[in-house]
Amino acid sequence: MNIHDAIAIIVGMQKDGVIERYAIGGAIGAAFYIEPAETQDVEVFFTFATTVPDGLIDLSPIYR
Repeated sequence: MNIHDAIAIIVGMQKDGVIERYAIGGAIGAAFYIEPAETQDVEVFFTFATTVPDGLIDLSPIYR
């Protein structure tokens, strides 16, 4: 999987309502501010689109 495939999956998860917002970190995120370097990974930080009153989060939508 390349970075474009990974971003497409993340965008799809956002459109499907699985995640709410996301940010790209690590070397990929830093490439917008510093000289690019080759990397084979991507760090993704996100918030879930749903909240629950008891504080427990159901992770099953990620795997669907």
